[in-house]
Amino acid sequence: MNSRVFFVFLTLFLFAFLAEANDGVDRYHEGKTAQFRHLYAPLSEKEGFTVLAEDMAGGADGAPDFRWARSFPITVIRLTAFETAREMGTCPYPMAIFDMTTEYGDTPVSRLEGKPPRGRHPGGSHDGGVNIDLGYYLTSLKGLYSDPDYSACDEHYSSTQTDEEGLPADVYECMGPANRLDKERQSYFFLQLFKMHVKPFNYMLLESVGVDYHVKKAVMDQLRKWQAEGMYEITDDLLHEMDSIMTCARWEGWAKFHHHHTHVRFHDLSTSGEFRRIFNKLEEDERQMELVIQQELYPEQDAFIKAELLSYNLNRCLELRLLSDKMSDIVKAEYQLEQGDWISSEEPGNNFRCIIDIPRIIPYPEQTLLVRAKYEDTEGKAVEIQREIYVPAQKAQDKIRIEKDKIRAHYETIQENDAVIWECTVEYPEHFNYYITEINYVFYIRETPEKPAKIKPEGNGRKIRFIQPEDRNVEMIEAEITLTARMRFSIPVYIAIN
Repeated sequence: MNSRVFFVFLTLFLFAFLAEANDGVDRYHEGKTAQFRHLYAPLSEKEGFTVLAEDMAGGADGAPDFRWARSFPITVIRLTAFETAREMGTCPYPMAIFDMTTEYGDTPVSRLEGKPPRGRHPGGSHDGGVNIDLGYYLTSLKGLYSDPDYSACDEHYSSTQTDEEGLPADVYECMGPANRLDKERQSYFFLQLFKMHVKPFNYMLLESVGVDYHVKKAVMDQLRKWQAEGMYEITDDLLHEMDSIMTCARWEGWAKFHHHHTHVRFHDLSTSGEFRRIFNKLEEDERQMELVIQQELYPEQDAFIKAELLSYNLNRCLELRLLSDKMSDIVKAEYQLEQGDWISSEEPGNNFRCIIDIPRIIPYPEQTLLVRAKYEDTEGKAVEIQREIYVPAQKAQDKIRIEKDKIRAHYETIQENDAVIWECTVEYPEHFNYYITEINYVFYIRETPEKPAKIKPEGNGRKIRFIQPEDRNVEMIEAEITLTARMRFSIPVYIAIN
């Protein structure tokens, strides 16, 4: 395949992918449902990351509702951040978790009061629970014109344009060096992430890592410096792989908006396939990591609760386990959610694992749940421990999916005096309006050099009337539907056949 043909093919492929908007559909798992896991706030600063309580200024988006992902990317990120903190020490401004995906696997949408919904990211770029935005390790959050400013650089502003407040307009990319990047920690984090990608995952863990040009330059320079000093076993092959996958290419859409975060896209791997044993080992490593952290937090306890909030098709449950370096002394365990029934766990071999369903209440309020565990040791001694876990809100609208085959377009022609009137409309379930933000009808007129006529219904209507130009015929009519003020697709209304 020559380069020109490849470019055309790739462009069409990217367009086909991005043309799918934020619409309630998980494009990675269409036809089947993936299980998602919620990433809760770190238990300790030694975990090496932090979370945003809400969306921050300048596009630093990271609301708790959008911290869902497949389990293995969360495990990888937690282990890598923990190793970074262990090697480099804790810091005032560690990596912040930005947007991941929604609980239903779609790319997140912002809904501000009095404004139409708007996709927070292009098309399906955050679908599937394998796309995670991670803030950078920073030396300061004080920017030139805002505080906090999560950008890795001070200079991300226009020299000629101003914003509504008269300040230099944000151009959403570093225009100079990443002067607030904690380059040692950021470089070490990327190094450990890519080492895991190369081995044990045999170059199959990471698909792409979007990053700002000046951040990439700082990281690669630091890694080459460490390599020259013989530190951290950095090979030429590893640097080549990092340079290939870490992208800031403008034509692919990576150059802008990554001045304050990196977009890590994992391959959509099956956890029961060829990498099953590797995933099992990583999960065990994560449990061991959390055991170490909880032992430091609660030294008076011999055992601790590991709790994960999981969701499958918007049905939630808690996966509970015991953590202890004295597991052989524990003979049985049971768990209780809030004031519910006590539920016995599985056998000891799986850390006394237990699944407790969370009652399906719509709408489900944001809240913190209390989990208790009772365990008994070999001497018959009973011990009770507890842990709180945050649970984000859930609403009925989370079930809405835009299914194109349920959108129907109709037309009718009416003769009025000497004029031909076209009446067009589209029909779809009313709840689709949750995502649909605009409808236009595009009329293509035969044998005319003019641009197609685009007509928008009045108000929030779906129906329009169009007067056909005299002595001209309509060749085609399309209904152009915009979702979340971001992406469009077209439905044929009429196509001439002669």
